[in-house]
Order: sequence, then structure tokens, then C-alpha cells
Amino acid sequence: MKHLLKSNSITRKLSNIIIKTALITMIVVSLPGTFLFSALIKDSAITDKKNLMHEIMNQFDFKIASISAQCRRIQYDDELGRLLGRYYQGEDVASGIAIRLNSLISPLGTFYRNVLIVTEQGDLFTSITRISSGDLAALNIENPARPENYYLIEPFYYYDGLGNMQSGLSYISSFTANSGVSGRIIINIDFSAFISIFKSIEDEVDGYQWIGYDQKLLYPTDSAKPLLEMDRITRASQEAGFDYDAVIENGNTNHILVFSQESKVIFLAQVSRGKLLEPYNWFFLYYVFSLLLMIAVILIAALPMMRRQLKPLQQLSASMKDFSAGQLLVESDIHTNDEIEDLSNSFNAMTRQLRFYIQKTLENEKDKERMRYSLLISQTKPHFIYNTLNTITYLARQNRSADIITVNSALIKILRDSLRIGDMQVFDSVAQEIEVVNQYIVIQQYRYGRNFSLDWQVDPDILHLPIPKSLIQPLVENALFHGLLPCETEKGQGEISVVIRGINDKIIIQVSDNGVGMDAESLEQVHQWLRKGTGVRGKHVGLKNMVNRVNYLYGPLESGDRLQIESQPQQGTTVTIQLDRTSRKSPSDMVFRFD
Repeated sequence: MKHLLKSNSITRKLSNIIIKTALITMIVVSLPGTFLFSALIKDSAITDKKNLMHEIMNQFDFKIASISAQCRRIQYDDELGRLLGRYYQGEDVASGIAIRLNSLISPLGTFYRNVLIVTEQGDLFTSITRISSGDLAALNIENPARPENYYLIEPFYYYDGLGNMQSGLSYISSFTANSGVSGRIIINIDFSAFISIFKSIEDEVDGYQWIGYDQKLLYPTDSAKPLLEMDRITRASQEAGFDYDAVIENGNTNHILVFSQESKVIFLAQVSRGKLLEPYNWFFLYYVFSLLLMIAVILIAALPMMRRQLKPLQQLSASMKDFSAGQLLVESDIHTNDEIEDLSNSFNAMTRQLRFYIQKTLENEKDKERMRYSLLISQTKPHFIYNTLNTITYLARQNRSADIITVNSALIKILRDSLRIGDMQVFDSVAQEIEVVNQYIVIQQYRYGRNFSLDWQVDPDILHLPIPKSLIQPLVENALFHGLLPCETEKGQGEISVVIRGINDKIIIQVSDNGVGMDAESLEQVHQWLRKGTGVRGKHVGLKNMVNRVNYLYGPLESGDRLQIESQPQQGTTVTIQLDRTSRKSPSDMVFRFD
């Protein structure tokens, strides 16, 4: 299954192509629609903002109209008119005028701070005795003479009882009492009366300002400068006229102006594009969600169909991977009635041909290796047979018939054991190998006399275990010819000891002699010859053949502790071999490899 999940699989590549195509399609379709939709809703959003600003302006105008009505009520009050007439007839009724003004304004609420009357003669009458300088700011307006129904709105500032600066509006209008006294009337209103009106638009725009008739900022009072240059505001008011509105675009910012003929003020709001379209964000989200949903439906429908079409190709790819990994019997079973099925059939035909050629090659190689293995075992036999026949001839001349029979029987047993190599029986039990070595020693003792002995130390529970054929005999032969015979005249009785032990999952074979031994240089030459075939020439041929055969059957002896050779001059040599009890190969099912 790992082949189906590869990051570079054709399924993933085609899936990426489909997804990218769907995304590109969404972008191509959505961008023009988004721009068109933005343009349409922008106009609608501006219209909504203007309608809201007109509603707020109407509330402001209504508030100003109610103040104007109170102003007329005060102006036409009979009691106030009589008091003003009596004042100018020389009577001291100034306090009475203040009390009357206070009685007229007190019922109107706390928003109405005070009322001031300035006559043409320059006299000032107020509704309260203590008045701040801010409340008197409107008195500084020069030339207030205006037509009958004309009025002004002027901002002013004052400090409350806690020392905090507050703001208000002064409503200024002409005044003529029923007694004939004329002048100006000023009603000062606390700005809190308008705060609820002004703040109703704060969440709808990025910023706003109220601008008076003389281009003074009425609110917010802490604004340093107008949101838009005054000359542009003036041009816009002249072009649109009062009671109308205008829109001035400045990049991504829109300035909306609403003009009032009644209150003589301008309502200016600054709205960014994002703020302007904020109420329509749900529609944008719905639009994007619809596109994504459409793409998801397409992908959900297209990807499974694509995977079904590509599944045979994935199966074929997996079969090819398995075949290349060594599963030579794998075949692809695809029936799609298209080019993929043709490709599958071609793959199956190719695998059959490869299996045929591989099988033939393996069989040829096995035949070659069988012959090489047999040759390795038989390399030492001709010279041994020749020497044994010389021994028999020597015994015949001595008329030692019984000894001839003994030697001949031993030779026959050895040769009979060797003949089984033709059937590729390359393993024998430990007991059988001991028997062959004993027969070999019988022959060698007749040849060289009985000046040496062979001692066996074998664990009884491993006598039935298989070991490579002719494994012990070359080791004993090497100990005899290269260890004992060169020093038999010097040391007398020679000894060869063979120890075979079973330790855990290993079979340990140790062959020792008390012969001439080797110095360190000679021992290193033997190791080099066993590893590389260089160093010593014409010696230890049987040992080399044995090493080659065990290398094949169990793996390299020269790695780790598998083969150990220990020797000291005049003290003898010990050869130790470790074999695995179970991990071994057979020439009947493997191809030989010799280094």
C-alpha cells in the first residue's frame, strides 16, 4: 500500500491538478463578480449612510426647532413684556425680569442652562444671577442684526462644579417684546441635550463632525481640524444646496456631507471602504462560501471517479514494484478493456520470460557450483590415494597381508564416503566424520609408524548433528604433516587432540597438536593466504579448501571469532572453528559464491 501513498504518485498529481484548476476557476469567476458586486453595494451603502445621516439631521433640526419655539414663547410672554416696559419707564424691576426668565426656562429641563436678553439699549437681563464667561460668549458676536426669523447657533465652553470643561450651544435670535422693547435673545443649552443624537452614528462611520454656519466646529469639541478641507466643504455645499447632500471620494475613504437649511449646520462623516461595506460582509461570506461549496462538490464528485479510473494503474505500479523487489511470481490481474489492460498483459508476458531466463540461469549456475564444490573436495584425494597405494605396496613386499587388508578397508570406507558427494550430500553427522578421520589415521599410522596418537573429546549429545563433510580430516591432516612429522625425531610421541563441543547454538571444533608450531610472521602469512590466497604457496591446500567450503555454507570464517588459529614455536598449533547449528546453506537450493 505504500506505493499508493507516495507523494509523487499519479493520483496525487492529478488530484493537485484538479484542485488547482478548481481554485483558479473560482478566482477567475469570483474576482469580476466581487468587483461588480462591490461597486453595486458601495452605492447602496453610501445611500444607506446618507439616509441615516438625514435622519440624524432631522432629529437635530427638530431639537433646534423646539428651542426656537421656546424662544418665541419667551418673546411673546405678556408678563415679561410688561416688566421690560416698566423697566424702561424707570422702575427697578430687573430682579423681577430675572425671576420671570427663570420661571419660563426652568420647566424645560436641565439641558437649558439659562436665557439672556440684550436690548438695543445695551442692557443685559439673565435668568440666573451667577453666570459663566462661556455663557456670555455669544455677546461678543458683532452686528447680530438679522431678518426677523434668522437665528445663529454658536458653541461655547464652561467649567462645571468639579472644574471639568463642558461644552454647549448658544441659540441666538432677534427679540421684540409685546411692549415694544427689542434686542437679542440668547438661550444656552448644554451639549448633553445633543449627545444621544450625535453618538447614534459613531458605530456606523470612522469619524464625524458637526460644522456651524461660519465653518466653526460644533462637535466633537476636541477636534483639531475638520475631516475635510473647508474649501472643499464650501464648494460641495454651494453645488448641492442646503437640505441636500454630497459625497467626496478620497482614495479608499468617502466623505459624506448632509446640509440643513433649518439649523444652518453641516453634518460631515468619514467612512472607509471597509466600514462602508461592513454591513454587507455576510453577503461576501455567503458568496465565497457558495463558491467553495461548489468546488467542494466538484472535488467530492471528481476525485473518487478519478481514483476509480486510476486504481488499475496503481495496481499495475504496485505489481511492478513488488517484482523489482524480488517477488518474481507476481502477476497483474487487470481487466479494464483499455490501454491499461494492454500494459498489464505486456508486463505479465515480460515477467514470465524473465522467470524462464532466471530459472535457466540459476540451474546452469547451480550445475557449475556443484562441480566446483565437488572439485574442492576431490582436490586432495589423488595424492592421498597415491600415497596410500604406495603404503599397500610396501606392506605387500613385507608379506603383511593382514595389514594390507586393514589399510585397504580404511581406504574403501574413505572413498565410499567421498562417492556420496555426487548426490550433493555435503553434510554428515559428527559421528560419521569421526569414523572417516579414524580410518584416515589408520592409513597414516601404517605409513609413518605409530609415533603419534589421536585423542577425541566429543559431547555425546551432538554426535547426530550435521556438519560439513570432510571438515575435520583436513584439520587433522594439517596437524600431522605440518605440526608433528617435521619434529618426530626431536620430540618423540606426537599428539593430536580433537575437541567437539555444543555450546548454546554453536558447534565448536578444536584441533590441537604438540608439533613445531609457528612464529608470529608465519602465522600472519597463513591468515593472509586464507583471506586473500596470497602469502604461502604449496602448503595447507586441504585447509584452504575446507575454509572455502565452510565460507559458502556458513558465511566467512575470517570474520569475528568464527576461525581462530593460535600457535607458538615448538609448542604446537590450535585451530578453532565455530559453526552455527541451524544457519547453513545447501548447494541444492543456492548458488555458490566463492571469494
